[in-house]
Amino acid sequence: MERNQAVLDHFGRRADTLFWGTAHQRYAAKLRDAIGSKRIVGIIGDYGCGKSTLVAEALRRMKRVEVIYVNHPERAKLKIAGILFAAIKHLSEEDPKRDTQSRNYQFSKLAGEMVYGKRHKIVIVIENAHRVTKDLILDLKDLRESARYHSFKHNSAHKPLFSALLIGQTGLKDKLEHFGEVWERSDTIELSQAAGWMTMGDRLTYLTEVYGPAIDEPTRRRLAAMYETPLSLDNAIGKLLAHCRDAGLPALDERTLTPDIADLIRGSGFNYSQIAVRAGLPKSTVSDYANNKGKDPEKEASIRSALDAMIAEQTAGRKAA
Repeated sequence: MERNQAVLDHFGRRADTLFWGTAHQRYAAKLRDAIGSKRIVGIIGDYGCGKSTLVAEALRRMKRVEVIYVNHPERAKLKIAGILFAAIKHLSEEDPKRDTQSRNYQFSKLAGEMVYGKRHKIVIVIENAHRVTKDLILDLKDLRESARYHSFKHNSAHKPLFSALLIGQTGLKDKLEHFGEVWERSDTIELSQAAGWMTMGDRLTYLTEVYGPAIDEPTRRRLAAMYETPLSLDNAIGKLLAHCRDAGLPALDERTLTPDIADLIRGSGFNYSQIAVRAGLPKSTVSDYANNKGKDPEKEASIRSALDAMIAEQTAGRKAA
């Protein structure tokens, strides 16, 4: 979350307000299932869409989970030995062994004791995983398959000891797909509007819960149509609210916000045909304005009016539901 508490204090809001909507609950359930099956999971989405927040909060709500964050300043140089080092240091006070094979055995023993002795799940988390190499992902798959805990008390010899969550942007999917043996053993969770993540309705709810009366309802609708991710919303709103504070305005409203027509069209979630029908204009005209080619003020006003009405109806429909 990139919110300015100093600005939000003026409007009686908290910068650390957590938004946990129905989409978050649905995606968190997918994560729980994958972790329960000890899978490798790619959580994929554009920067600022809320991937890390989703994972962190979903893990926080799970019981008996050991979360191992693997941090390396240069993701492209991360090796499997570094992952083993981080895991061993998290699970014990032991010094990691020098060679990778010995570390693998050391990790297997420690992880097995955690999983079968304490009944905890182990989750390895790598953020910005689109920057790691394809070979590292293959090595992680091999580690998942080779790390075994042999115990006479538990039927554990052929069961994986951990799951791995790889959080990254769209390039991560290509890396997971590169090796068929990795792709067939992985799950992907894609955070996009098309997949039902942070839709127009979710963004409206986000603005209501996070910013409340600091933004009036018509302006919330326009902002939700202009920006698709929590980060882009928070960055834009932070600047606008700072202007309102400095100007002595009680809230962010249409006096402060005049959205770009192209942003409004692209972020609305409606297609050109739907907007064209409502505005009484050809589809090609809507396309022109979506690509900053339109010049007629009257036609732009028609499109804005149509979008305002469509967004308002969508909001009313969600409230009724």
